Order: sequence, then C-alpha cells, then structure tokens
Amino acid sequence: MCAVCWVPFSITRQNGERQLCTGMLYRDVDELCFDLKLTDTATGFGTFPRRVSIPVNELQSIELMKGWHSREWQGITLVVKTNQARSMKEMPGAQQGKVELNISPANSLLADAFVHELFLEGASSNNLAGAALEQA
Repeated sequence: MCAVCWVPFSITRQNGERQLCTGMLYRDVDELCFDLKLTDTATGFGTFPRRVSIPVNELQSIELMKGWHSREWQGITLVVKTNQARSMKEMPGAQQGKVELNISPANSLLADAFVHELFLEGASSNNLAGAALEQA
C-alpha cells in the first residue's frame, strides 16, 4: 500500500455554477477515492461530504502538470483520466472521463509522491492498467 495516504485538492467549477469543490484524494486497495464537499461561493453553505470511487483498473492516465503557459502561471494540476466516461459521472467538474484537480503549492511534493507511488504500485502489480505518468 502507498506510504503517501492522501492529497488535498480543489476544483473550481467552470460551467457557470458558483460552487467550489474541496476534498482529499487517496487510494484504497483497488480504488482511487475522492472524499469531497461542495460549497456555494456566494452563500458559503456546503453540502455533506461524500465519496466518489473509481476502480484503479479503469484509470487511463494520471498527469501532474506544473508551470507557465503564455506568461501566465497555470499552477499545479493533477489530471485524472479514465477509460470510460461513466466512471467520472459523479465527479464535479468531470468531462468525458477526465477531471482536473487543483493542487496548492504547499501540497506539490505530496501530489508528486502520490502519483509516483501509485504508478510504481500499479506497474509492479499490473493493477494500474496502462496508466501513464507524465509531468509537464
């Protein structure tokens, strides 16, 4: 099992909704789990926490992206893609089987270690079917 247990993240909804999603990403045996909470940015009211789980064998890739684009700091993003769009149907901000998790600079090393360990575990046990590890 992975020595790095969790990675805090946020998702800012892009489709005009006034919601911020915050949560923790972790691996639980053969699932990637997202414990999350939605908060209305106008009122500050939030939903009860909930869990979204994705079977590890449905992961297509996990990419940790860091850096600049056209003179603008893009920050740190953990991009999770699945083989099937339905795997992500419960995940806020997901489109076509892909979700982008915003990672704070303070948690950059934690996210990096999580991705590396997830990839190494999957490669050694063959549970992470075809997952790609990329860093920009």
